[in-house]
Amino acid sequence: MEDIGSQIEHLSKKVEDMERMVEGIHQISLEMVGSYRVKLTMELVFGLLAEFYDCERGILLWRKGADFIPAGALRIEEVEKDEWRIEAKGISSYLKDKRRPLSLSSLPTALLPFSQKGLHILLPLQGKRGLAGILLFGLGGEALLEPTEERILQVLANFLVLSLQKERLYIKATNLSRKFKAQLEIATREFRALNKELKKKIYNLHNLFQVSTNVYAIFDINHLFNSLLLTILGQIGAKSVTIFLSAGDGEGRLIPKFYKGIREDEISDLILKREDKFSRFMARKGVPVLATQIDESLLKEREFIHLKKLELELFSPLLVSGELMGIMALGGRVNGEPYHPEDLEMLAILTNMAGVAIGNVKEYKKVEKLSYTDGMTDLHNYRYFSNRLEEEIIRAKRYDHTLSLIILDIDHFKNYNDSLGHQQGDVALKELSEILRKSVRKIDIVSRYGGEEFCVIMPEVKSSGCKKFMERLRKKVEDHHFKGEEVQPKGKITVSLGGATFPQDAATMDEFIYKADFCLYEAKRGGRNCSVSYGELHSPREVVPALFGG
Repeated sequence: MEDIGSQIEHLSKKVEDMERMVEGIHQISLEMVGSYRVKLTMELVFGLLAEFYDCERGILLWRKGADFIPAGALRIEEVEKDEWRIEAKGISSYLKDKRRPLSLSSLPTALLPFSQKGLHILLPLQGKRGLAGILLFGLGGEALLEPTEERILQVLANFLVLSLQKERLYIKATNLSRKFKAQLEIATREFRALNKELKKKIYNLHNLFQVSTNVYAIFDINHLFNSLLLTILGQIGAKSVTIFLSAGDGEGRLIPKFYKGIREDEISDLILKREDKFSRFMARKGVPVLATQIDESLLKEREFIHLKKLELELFSPLLVSGELMGIMALGGRVNGEPYHPEDLEMLAILTNMAGVAIGNVKEYKKVEKLSYTDGMTDLHNYRYFSNRLEEEIIRAKRYDHTLSLIILDIDHFKNYNDSLGHQQGDVALKELSEILRKSVRKIDIVSRYGGEEFCVIMPEVKSSGCKKFMERLRKKVEDHHFKGEEVQPKGKITVSLGGATFPQDAATMDEFIYKADFCLYEAKRGGRNCSVSYGELHSPREVVPALFGG
């Protein structure tokens, strides 16, 4: 139970951390709207790195002329420009077009002449004209980053670059105003346009992280993907979205399970396979790909030809822990314009969020299963039994159905345990659990009631059917050979069973359980290795009315 609690606590903390991270990024976006100081943005970014990534040291280098020089630092004393100066030519060439965080240990030492002690990660800050800056920082413990953390770091890098661009534009506008009054109006219009674009980007980023908070809190697959479809349609402006997911038949098929903006008869017959060339291509790419970027060797593949006929223009792989779980396919944009690189970046972030969310759902389902499952027998536990019995009673009342409940336990089980040891006793419990599992219908609910006691909830089974099942089950247990059962008083492991039927034997849940348990007691009193149903008792003992509200 401690493992279950720690897993639940871990998932809760992960959601809380993400909410606080979203709030931190939102705060940066608000500060950027009203400020022209890159130093403020830098301080806020270092604050987030220290709080959420356990960042111990860090330094920000901006490009100035032919070199990169320090612009600010975290927990690094007496930063001297010459000590941290990096020649721009070599490092800019090496980091060209690189946007992901890199491990310092993977970089050529010649590019970083200063001491790397305490620094693990290098984050390139790409501007419109190439590498605008470099963020170096160290992490506590192992310097490992998850894909989601890498995406967030890239967003922070964009904030720094945008803030620098904004500050430089402001300085440029101020200087121009001193010299040329006529040019000031032009510079102001440019600045306002950039500010408007910046606000739009910040607004989109803010919306994106609000979406991420909602997505990470969803633990139902259908709800998750329906929410994702609406988000993609709204954020990217696609005409249609189709999500191909595993059919779950063990054949590696990917079928269209969720779609909007496209008719069912158009998409229902389209089946992809994980081993198809197109699927393998998408898995290798790992990022969104335009139809125009697909390898020529795939253009004649039957599946891709079908996709093209549906005018699907953008594809993105859905990866979970590096494994291809599905493919998203988008139609053209509503406004008729082609997809821009920003759209592909947005889709990549949304797809990555979906992958993380699916992983969360899987972990949640595991935890949920553990919370309702008996660890030794793998049957449902008492908590699950209690919840389901209450639900089935409500259903029986609503539809005027019968419901039978059986409680059974192993006769003289203490003698078996004491003679052969608890380890062999556990083996016997597992074997009995398997007999129970194979004896019931799919709609029946089998649970471990506690110790050597088990219970079976049987919807729509009358008293006569309950009795027949108990006798059939009793005989199966009696005929089964349990190791060492010769030590038992009758030389065999046997069970006693008690059963009751709702509503003829009981009116409430507590009374229902009491009546079945009472019949089990009568079976024990009658010599064991037998079954007793409440309806067959000639003179059943009176149940105290106060126990059941009447």
